[in-house]
Amino acid sequence: MTERSNHGDEWLTTNEVSKLIGIGPKTVVRMVERGELTGYRVASRWRFKRHDIEAYLEAHRYGPERPLGTRQERKRNGDAQQEPGTTAEGTTEQSS
Repeated sequence: MTERSNHGDEWLTTNEVSKLIGIGPKTVVRMVERGELTGYRVASRWRFKRHDIEAYLEAHRYGPERPLGTRQERKRNGDAQQEPGTTAEGTTEQSS
């Protein structure tokens, strides 16, 4: 039961938000009560602006930190710089 306001905002019900986010309707209400989601109480029912829900999803999106197809190079033991007096394994050299 998606509705539009006079200003073009699309309003969603608790059930629609729960399906969009992938959580239960009671969890949606708890998130509003904790201040995690913005909701509006209209005639004893919660309504949500689609824009607010999309902003929440974007802020909580998980994805790669670097563009796909790029690899982060790892340093190998032999490539790492050694401190004077240590071996490649990190142990201290003993002088005889």
